[in-house]
Amino acid sequence: MKTKGNKTKNPDEMLAEYDFDYSQGKPNKFVQEFHHSTIKVYDKDEVIKEMKPVLVETDIIRHFRTSKRINKALRSLIHAQS
Repeated sequence: MKTKGNKTKNPDEMLAEYDFDYSQGKPNKFVQEFHHSTIKVYDKDEVIKEMKPVLVETDIIRHFRTSKRINKALRSLIHAQS
């Protein structure tokens, strides 16, 4: 990793700017597993809820910061269309 700006003597201190070489990046090997997974919510030994994870884009997250708010908005949309 190349760095720009002032170099620091303390390795825990953040530099003013970093220059990352993104061409060395690799695809996330767990994304496919994420899309097909199920999250189970337990109460003691009993499954009380099953949920599927979804990816929400950044512009939507700015308006709905929690899954509860996203679900409420989607349910309102579904109700309005039926």
